[in-house]
Amino acid sequence: PIRVPETIARLGLDPHSVAAGLLHDSVEDSELTVVDLTERFDRELASIVDGVTKLGKVPYLSRQEQQAESFRKMLLAMSQDIRVLLVKLADRLDNMRTLDHMPAEKQARISRETMEIYAPLANRLGIQWIRAELQNLSFRYLEPGTYERIQEKMTGLLEGSEAKIQGAKEFLRAAFAGGEPAGDPVESDEE
Repeated sequence: PIRVPETIARLGLDPHSVAAGLLHDSVEDSELTVVDLTERFDRELASIVDGVTKLGKVPYLSRQEQQAESFRKMLLAMSQDIRVLLVKLADRLDNMRTLDHMPAEKQARISRETMEIYAPLANRLGIQWIRAELQNLSFRYLEPGTYERIQEKMTGLLEGSEAKIQGAKEFLRAAFAGGEPAGDPVESDEE
């Protein structure tokens, strides 16, 4: 339960949003009601949790109808309180980070929905780091073979990068200290 409010805090949102992130599944996963949250906390917090809960209850019809209905509900929620969408994005990010324990068909369904709805929403809201991570995680489950090949290539490109970075630092230190930089800042076999 802590990962969602940590993401919300990282976004710099207010205490009500962070608390809603902590309680976002409370109405759905326990006997608590929105009225209970209003009485124990306040209407503002209960409203955010209620909005997140309602977004999660989209009836799944055909894929096109599902996508359109999800998007409509998100836009409606956005017009009332954008914090609902931000909590939902943080929740989806956490769900995607822990998707590897689910059956492959559920991974694919959730990843497709994330790629089609949540990543574009994060983009529209200007939260590029969430968009990028949602797309990367979705791609991992939608195209696992291609994802692995790219990961292997990226790992190969990054091998030895620490030595290259250290060499560049030493080159710059020498240049700023008024000394004569020794050789190229990064030695490489490639031309």
